[in-house]
Amino acid sequence: MKKQILLIFVFVVLLASIASAIPAPVTNMNGEFVGFNSVKITWDHEGGATSFKIYRGLNLDNLQNIGTATEHSYIDQSINLDDEYIYFVTAIDSSGESNAPLYALTITPTARPDKPFTTTMVSPEKRAFSFGEQVDFIVRVSSAFFGELENLEAVLINEDYGIEKPMIFDASKNIFTLSETLPSSESDEGFSTIYLIRVSGVLGGETFLESEAYVFTLVPESIYVPENFGALVAETLFVFGPFFVLLTVALIIGFMGWKYYLKKRSQKDSLNLELVEVLKERSVWKYDMLKRRITPQQYAEKERELQGKQNALETKLGHKRKGIKISKNPFAGYTRSEIEEIGRLVKTMGAQKRQMTKDSMRAWLVGRGRSEKIAKKVAEMIYRE
Repeated sequence: MKKQILLIFVFVVLLASIASAIPAPVTNMNGEFVGFNSVKITWDHEGGATSFKIYRGLNLDNLQNIGTATEHSYIDQSINLDDEYIYFVTAIDSSGESNAPLYALTITPTARPDKPFTTTMVSPEKRAFSFGEQVDFIVRVSSAFFGELENLEAVLINEDYGIEKPMIFDASKNIFTLSETLPSSESDEGFSTIYLIRVSGVLGGETFLESEAYVFTLVPESIYVPENFGALVAETLFVFGPFFVLLTVALIIGFMGWKYYLKKRSQKDSLNLELVEVLKERSVWKYDMLKRRITPQQYAEKERELQGKQNALETKLGHKRKGIKISKNPFAGYTRSEIEEIGRLVKTMGAQKRQMTKDSMRAWLVGRGRSEKIAKKVAEMIYRE
């Protein structure tokens, strides 16, 4: 009997020593987004652990080991932006694996940044420009995700003159540049025109857009007030003394006319800027609707509101902007179920763009039981993007 008690005591002591020998749990778990699809997990640990196991799951019942680390951090680059994840980390050494930490770390993907990049117009400066002047367009791109951004590109657009040119990217400075000659006019009257820089990039399979617009006031070079105006007046006074009064009157009249002209141009430029913002907002709403971020009903209501603003601005301007084409609702005449089916097909068929032509994609969809109307719209949207 004493031997049995002794054996039981030894067994209990061995179990206690083994349990006490395993590593202590990790503490102070934290997580932060380091990309649109990447989360960095960090933790603290006191002890001689040689490695750490990282577990992840949608709830505590389906945790799976997704990797190991030798440092006190791990980057998970395979998250789904629509899911909320729970993370556990355990410590490992020669004696075994530690127990789970006292709490789990929960990561909500909706906490990620709203935009992968932003744009800032660097050049040109805001001033009046002369006909045919050479201008350097420069826009800076700022982003915390340059390592993950794909297909980053910029296009310079002027719809008044049918201009659409790709810009050159300087990766060392993160800027897009392009030198462009401004348009001329057959008359001596000044006018304004809008240049738009549209920057696009792909992150996590999703395309993002940012735009910068600039309203140019163009005037004949001959009506510029010289920078050395004072020296010019002194020289004129010295050379043309008898005609000083007439010259002064002419300059005053010309200067007042110039100020009046600039005032009128400033008012018109302000309206043009408002018009640019409305056009940009319409473009964003249309893009969100095509990507199914908003419903067609939401798009239709916002489209009516923005169309009203645009009509009011064009009335104040006295004419419609030459060359600016306003696209109509691309889903006019389609039912809600047809629109939803088109959206699903565009999302699933987009990857086939390189393998099929527009006509072959339409024929393929018809052959799979889709109506000619839906197949034609799906092919049109995929090959227009």
